Amino acid sequence: PTAISFLTYREPGILADPTACYTWAILHFLTMRTAVFLTMVLSINRTISLVLPFRRSLYRTPIVIFCVFVAFLITQLIVTYRWGFIAIYNTYLVSCMWSGNSEDPSLRSKSIYLEVSMILTYVLPVLIVTVGCFISTAVLLCCKALLEIPPSIENTEPAKLLSSSQSFIWSSTFHRRYR
Repeated sequence: PTAISFLTYREPGILADPTACYTWAILHFLTMRTAVFLTMVLSINRTISLVLPFRRSLYRTPIVIFCVFVAFLITQLIVTYRWGFIAIYNTYLVSCMWSGNSEDPSLRSKSIYLEVSMILTYVLPVLIVTVGCFISTAVLLCCKALLEIPPSIENTEPAKLLSSSQSFIWSSTFHRRYR
């Protein structure tokens, strides 16, 4: 729907219908936050698998966390609707957004809740992903230095390599660090 609005010089098109606007606002609300959340979960999973490579993966934990997050989002939608926020077409953003009556003082204070929830669902995952990227980069740089084969044993036959003291020191360092 937003692509059609862009093609028609920001005219609402199908989003002029209140039902379509509510549907689009709900889909926009759910998909944008879910995409950011799933990126965070994947980043955390990647960081854990790099830091602890031989640890068995947890398959159920991300699913449970995702179900709790979806329940949180549905609760947010219900609270938003019950507080009297409506979905209206925003010409500038070319999408349907939640809005309240600006003269109602209780809605002004309730809009703070929406802003805080937006910060929690967008800014907090960005911080977690950034920290995970730094940790992943540090682990990968550390492993790269450990996994480089010393030039003195690079072209050595496997039988001679096993008896080499350099190989023993290199492999014991690797195993000690990554057990």
